[in-house]
Amino acid sequence: MIMLTRILFLTLILLCRGLYESVEAQDTLVLAGRASNVRLIEEDSRSLSFEVQLQLTLRNASTSTAILYSHDFMVYGNELFAKTDKGAAELLHQRFGPSSTDFSPVWGELRQKLNMPAPPNDLTRLLQSEQWIEINRTVVLRFAKGKGDRSTWAEIRVRSPLFLQVAMEMFPSNLDYEQGRKSTNAFGKSLQSKWRRFGRLQVKPIRSEPIQIQLPEG
Repeated sequence: MIMLTRILFLTLILLCRGLYESVEAQDTLVLAGRASNVRLIEEDSRSLSFEVQLQLTLRNASTSTAILYSHDFMVYGNELFAKTDKGAAELLHQRFGPSSTDFSPVWGELRQKLNMPAPPNDLTRLLQSEQWIEINRTVVLRFAKGKGDRSTWAEIRVRSPLFLQVAMEMFPSNLDYEQGRKSTNAFGKSLQSKWRRFGRLQVKPIRSEPIQIQLPEG
């Protein structure tokens, strides 16, 4: 019964994913983990902020090889959910950073280094079926004390349990821009096609499974 409830809750969260529409489905790479520490780092009359330290595992759940671009995977968004009395997922908080658009020459140089018949060993790594890597990340959650956000701190603090989902960038979006314009054929997808005999290059961002967190009193 507990397992069935969890499955239903995960399903409802995926249905409520909002801005996660462009995020890769969880059938290839699974991002899961736990919150190792949560602490209050800032508070004023209008808002307060919590720092959440996450210990994550990125696992290849498919039967094929996953190709990862070797860089510090950036967490660019998060959503906080609670579970209603009926077991539904209720979105309480949502935050996404602005997308980065950088036209510096370094990205053109990196495109040239990546545009090879096989994945370059110094710029990529292979994750075989059921292999995983550990990733530690820190997320800051900021809540308004007054109206303005989806839910105020007064409304969030009384909810329990809370579940956090994060979105992680797997392939730099700046690689798809050239001469100030977005390429008509996405660079990442062209590498996917070129490298398909070695595995599947992860281009789209992925979202984590729900991570239960406990927020301290502000």
